[in-house]
Amino acid sequence: MGSTFEALVEAAGLEPLIAVDVVISSDFDSAVRSYADTAATDEALGRFHSNRLGGVVRGKTLPRDAGYRNPVVILDASAVHTSTQEAFAESISIVAHEFVHVLVGQARARFGTTLERSGLPRVAAQWITRYALDEYLADVIADRVLSQFGTVTTSEGETLPLSSRTVAPYSEIFVDAASSGLDALIDTIHSYRLGHLDIDELWASAQTTTSDILIALAHAQAELDPLTSDGDAHPVTGTARFGPLHTCWAELHKLFRSVSPLAAAEFGETEKEILSSGSESIVEFWNQIGLIFTLFADTLHIAVAHPHRTWPSSGP
Repeated sequence: MGSTFEALVEAAGLEPLIAVDVVISSDFDSAVRSYADTAATDEALGRFHSNRLGGVVRGKTLPRDAGYRNPVVILDASAVHTSTQEAFAESISIVAHEFVHVLVGQARARFGTTLERSGLPRVAAQWITRYALDEYLADVIADRVLSQFGTVTTSEGETLPLSSRTVAPYSEIFVDAASSGLDALIDTIHSYRLGHLDIDELWASAQTTTSDILIALAHAQAELDPLTSDGDAHPVTGTARFGPLHTCWAELHKLFRSVSPLAAAEFGETEKEILSSGSESIVEFWNQIGLIFTLFADTLHIAVAHPHRTWPSSGP
């Protein structure tokens, strides 16, 4: 696998990595938390837990400098083993996924867009777009790496390259999880209407839940999209249960598909466009489910629309 990633680094025009420390731990959550004071991230690692919407995190990549030149990759020991061919292939996929995070982090450090933290909707939506983009790219490129390790033959006799879809398909689980997350988000908004939480709690929950939903969709979409960028790809949200989220995800998916993973020098301009357009789609989605934002001077005001004027009561 090392030679495969060396080729990716060279093709992308990135600097060779000085070192990547790999930690394999049977207590994955604690291992991640142990880097709370040394990782170059503003993520609250001290409260890290591996449970996520749609599944469990089994790998974590943490930068230790701004340029991603000496990152640490932490892997759950239970997910990295070779007891069966399927387990071996899935292990390759997990490891490749994390190493792609390293490559994307390095490309962003050299060519990407700098984002500041802010509670403003557009900026929050840009961060959410970036998180989903990173997971999509990591899955897509990891599948390309996995495809170099062999093929599988289907029950119909068709020979296919190894991929997450042929080894350990989870797309339906992620799509269902995203749907459940959307239901939970709608319920949270209504809980605010009933006085069960304040506006700050609502806004914090809306950001977190929206991010979780879009990351779940990114994982599902990456599994189902063809390995080649010129193949047909359809948004995984094409059912009525997703309402305005379908329009939002369809736009994000189109933007994510436009990224050339091996063109690091173009990454900055491409990501700038993705963050701009993607954040607009997310803010519009929030508007349609009842979150109304108004900025007076430097003060953000958030209001919640009447349920009859928002989805799902208002229709698709």
